[in-house]
Amino acid sequence: MKLSVPTKDRSRILTSLGKANKAFQAIYPGDRPDRQPVHTVYGGADLFRADTAQKMANAALKTLTENAADFTEFARALELPGHEKLPKKPADIAKLVKRFDKLTPAKRKDETGWLAYATYNKVIHKLRTEALEDFRIDFEDGFGNRSWEEEDATAVQAALEVAKGMKAKSLPPFIGIRIKPFTEDLKERGARTLDIFLTTLAKATPTASCPTTSW
Repeated sequence: MKLSVPTKDRSRILTSLGKANKAFQAIYPGDRPDRQPVHTVYGGADLFRADTAQKMANAALKTLTENAADFTEFARALELPGHEKLPKKPADIAKLVKRFDKLTPAKRKDETGWLAYATYNKVIHKLRTEALEDFRIDFEDGFGNRSWEEEDATAVQAALEVAKGMKAKSLPPFIGIRIKPFTEDLKERGARTLDIFLTTLAKATPTASCPTTSW
């Protein structure tokens, strides 16, 4: 097998890379054992409000219930085990739901459709309690290039909405902002937005405890 990089050059490159990798690993040894969100939603900074997560949760719950009003429709849509044996008449479905509700989790596993029933109810519960796990207030692609005055004002507004959400306990468990990259042409803008946002948030929440953040 032919190679283009001489052995001595390859060794030098790998040694340099090794030093950089070790320096990085010393700062970031790997993922923390703490909880990690299963998904992240990015939304334009100008659209973010303290109740954004709740509005998205309500929309998701409405979409689900309009398309699968009960666990039998849910089972058929996803072709879950036993879906072909589940009733289709409203009266029969209501009777089955009432029966499942009275059974213990262990007893339900002996019944056709138990997986669909359990999964559907867990999805409903998740959408009602914590549909959105992580939100990024986006000043990059989701916001675009606007005047400095507009981005300054939006950074202030977004921070105040986060403060409002902290007080109302309406924020998702993880939240943060996405600023423009620190490239040569955008570094000043990105740094300015970060500064304005954090300064405003700190002033608006002097004694508050915030959810897990990632700025």
